[in-house]
Amino acid sequence: MHWLAWGTAALFAFIGAWLALSGGLKIVLKRDPDGKGLEEFKGGVFGAPLLAIPLLGLGFYLSPSNVAADDVTLEDYKRMGSQARADLLARALPEIAPEALDHLDQYRNCLGYNAPIKRGDLTVMTVLGWCDADRVNAPERFAQHFNDLEAEDYSATVRSHCRDLVKHELVDPATAKFAIFDRGERHLGSWEYSAWGKVDSDNVYGVTFTFRFYCTMKYDGEGAPDALTNWAVSEFTIEQSRS
Repeated sequence: MHWLAWGTAALFAFIGAWLALSGGLKIVLKRDPDGKGLEEFKGGVFGAPLLAIPLLGLGFYLSPSNVAADDVTLEDYKRMGSQARADLLARALPEIAPEALDHLDQYRNCLGYNAPIKRGDLTVMTVLGWCDADRVNAPERFAQHFNDLEAEDYSATVRSHCRDLVKHELVDPATAKFAIFDRGERHLGSWEYSAWGKVDSDNVYGVTFTFRFYCTMKYDGEGAPDALTNWAVSEFTIEQSRS
């Protein structure tokens, strides 16, 4: 539903901006088939803004950050900016519970935890209902939800750390050539990542072998993420590739 609202808002905003910047419309009204013009209407710099303002206003009204909280899906929420999310929660939480606004940060963390892993067509109000159930029945879990949606992405850092672990296992790490395409990283949640790939490296006789590797590690949230010592490595494997 809201992809249409976004598209409509963008279209109205574009048309309104074009009218304002182009100097308006030129419309010839005709009386009969002879083609005799009654008059020319030029919107000009005065007429165009009058047309642009309601169009821009409608686009603003249709924005997901301004529609009823019941209609906003998790997919909409993920596309929102930080301020739009805060505005939405300020409108939605009083409907959940009178005291909900006192726990705004925890509800936001709960939404940020659920948004990346739940179906995008679920409404924000549905998920907030789950979060409120945690607040009442499992307050410790409610307080510990990790906001994956708004957390720093350390995929590139994990790739680098995993390659450092690989080099440590190679006979001649200076010859290591990591594959550009046959690799990847995945965020598992709560700053835990996995990374994998292939690397070519020489042995002591100068013969090149290909190895596959895989690692999983989690950032402790303290200290510099660029330091491997601040990551807990739970899995690391490297083996010679047969293909």
